[in-house]
Amino acid sequence: MAKGAGLRSLSLSAFASSNLVSGIMKSILIHYGEIALKGQNRGEFERCLLRNINRSMGNIVKDSGIYQGRIVVELKKYNKTTQKLASEKLMRVFGIAWFSFVDVCKSDMKNIEKASVKASKGKIEKKTFKVESRRAWKEFEKNSMEMNMHLGGVLLDAYKCKVDIHTPQLRVFVEITKNVTYVYTDKIRGLGGLPVGSSGRVLVLFSGGLESPVA
Repeated sequence: MAKGAGLRSLSLSAFASSNLVSGIMKSILIHYGEIALKGQNRGEFERCLLRNINRSMGNIVKDSGIYQGRIVVELKKYNKTTQKLASEKLMRVFGIAWFSFVDVCKSDMKNIEKASVKASKGKIEKKTFKVESRRAWKEFEKNSMEMNMHLGGVLLDAYKCKVDIHTPQLRVFVEITKNVTYVYTDKIRGLGGLPVGSSGRVLVLFSGGLESPVA
């Protein structure tokens, strides 16, 4: 599938492949702010942002697309070098509110539990933590509060850690959509605003004379 063709196709192919039926896939989850307020023009702004992201990241991207109000990017390789490079490039793209390197799994309880344990590994040991679930798919078997409690128990069983809902040292974020769930522990702030190229050009002229301002 060509880059930017839309993650609806990706969700039915790569997301439904053997990599995700019983496993976890690494991706970059990108959220945007002001674009969500653009009403009927939202799709145009989303596509503009996706083009800018693909242009900025270049050949390190394997696939990318828009999926249920999110942009998801899959890199060709995942290691410290490519993640650092991807971060540097995404932090220079206007229109991104924040992004995260996420573990993606099928939206069923067993796989979400596995993804939560995997995403927390090496970060949660001997620390306090809090699970913050967001259920975009309202038909999921548990609501957000129930998921927080359930996954908190799973992590307590897996690691030596403690729950602190007020001032946790680590936050484990879980976003549940109809087909896939994203689990991550860090949010990297972007530049925000609107994507470059999404607005028309403006010409402003200023005259030096006090009696003839032109604008």
